[in-house]
Amino acid sequence: MTKTKTPVNVQIFVDHLQAGLDAAGLDFDDYNPMTVTNKETKEIGFLFCQQIDDIETSAIVFNDRIEFADHSVSLIMNNELPPSKAAVMFAVAMVQEEPIVPPSCPCCAKDEMQQKRRLSFTFPNGKTHSFLTHKKHKYAVVSTSKHASLGAFYTDDYAKAVKRANHYSHQPNIGGQFVVVEIKEVV
Repeated sequence: MTKTKTPVNVQIFVDHLQAGLDAAGLDFDDYNPMTVTNKETKEIGFLFCQQIDDIETSAIVFNDRIEFADHSVSLIMNNELPPSKAAVMFAVAMVQEEPIVPPSCPCCAKDEMQQKRRLSFTFPNGKTHSFLTHKKHKYAVVSTSKHASLGAFYTDDYAKAVKRANHYSHQPNIGGQFVVVEIKEVV
């Protein structure tokens, strides 16, 4: 049985990603890294999660691209985005716990826009705010300031919203009290 060699760009990516996570004091193995083989193309790749044990944030690095779990769009690695730069980008996202999401294709973006819902809420000062989202937010945590115009936190969990409002209200230099208001869908 012959051992298949890891493609050069994949190895460069892995080396840089591991160095970045090590420098941040994170354990590379916590992100479920593993070598994989694409069943269709027989290409060797490297799979990892961007958040610990969260398969939804997984990415697979191949010699010329980075694929994402359950998405058909890939990031292409080339002279503009070499594997070293891509690895640094992912390492920073992982340290900041903000996974990189795949780019949208124009057709997918149009479908996605049609699936979004417009939600709205009213501040204690009487101003209203509306936004588009896929999420099913029911509550917004907002400032009672007469100048407030953006919500500080959105959730579908009332207890979580109350806890966050209390937390924000007790922070120095944050600007007053925070309360929970109900979000309604605009039809």
